[in-house]
Amino acid sequence: MDSPEGTIARMESDFDNFRFIIHELFLYAISSLLKYECFDAVTYLICQHYFVEKNNEYNKNVMEPFTVFLKNTYSLGHRNERLKLKRTSLRADLLKQRSKTSGIKFMQLMQSDFILFIRDCFDVIKYQQHQDWRPTTLLYFERHNGTLEIFARAQSKEYISKIKCIFDIEGKNGFVPLFEAFKKEELTIPHWEFYSFSPENLLGFERLATRS
Repeated sequence: MDSPEGTIARMESDFDNFRFIIHELFLYAISSLLKYECFDAVTYLICQHYFVEKNNEYNKNVMEPFTVFLKNTYSLGHRNERLKLKRTSLRADLLKQRSKTSGIKFMQLMQSDFILFIRDCFDVIKYQQHQDWRPTTLLYFERHNGTLEIFARAQSKEYISKIKCIFDIEGKNGFVPLFEAFKKEELTIPHWEFYSFSPENLLGFERLATRS
C-alpha cells in the first residue's frame, strides 16, 4: 500500500489500486467467515495486530490494528471531481458493482463493514485510540432500512453467545456503553450528505437475546 523499498512514489495515490483491493479482500474475508459462522476466525482477524515495517521510518508503532486495511484512495476522489460524476463515493460504487459476480452478496459486505465499524468503536473506547474505520458501503443501506441478518439471528440467546466474541462483550448489555458514547458524541456515526444510519436499528438492539 506504500512505495516499495528503494523506490520513490511521485504521489501517495500511486498505490490506490492496491489499497482498494486489500480493503476489498479484507471485507470479503470477513464476509465469507461470517457466512459460514466461523466466528472465532473473524475474532482472530480483528483482534490481531499487523506488522507494518514502513512505520519505522516515521517512528510510529509497527504493529497496527485491522483498521490498517482501510486507507484513503485519493485518486477516486480526484476522478469524481475531474469527470464531474457527482457520486457520493466511487469506492462504495466499485465495491457494489464488483460484488455482483463475486458469490458474496453486497448486503453481506455491508454487514461486515458495519461489524468492523462497531468493533473499531469498542476499541476506541477501550484503548483511547482514534476512530479509523469508516463503513463506506453503508451509504447504500438507505434502501434497506432494517436489522442486519447476523443480529436478527442474535434474537436467539444461543446465537448471541456465539457472536459476542467478535465484539469482546459478555452479552446484549455490552452494547449500551457504545450507544451512550454516540449520544455524547464521543464516537462519530458517519453521514453522507443527508443520510446516516442508526447503529441501534442495524443491531436490532431491542430484540437481541429475547428468545431462548
